[in-house]
Amino acid sequence: MKYKEARDMGKECGLETPNEFIDNVIMHSPSIFKYPEITKEISEMLLDARDNYGVDITKWEDELESEG
Repeated sequence: MKYKEARDMGKECGLETPNEFIDNVIMHSPSIFKYPEITKEISEMLLDARDNYGVDITKWEDELESEG
């Protein structure tokens, strides 16, 4: 998932900050993605948020480490 998708979904739900957008996707990931793809999709979103939108993702470092 790209960060823009997470941001758009979050805004539709009335969320306002990058942290809220990301937490929303992580919290609802079992309903959004197929189970084997959850880790990959979350990692993709976090890396896109960091690399292309300047979002500080240190809060979710464990999510990235679990992919390895």
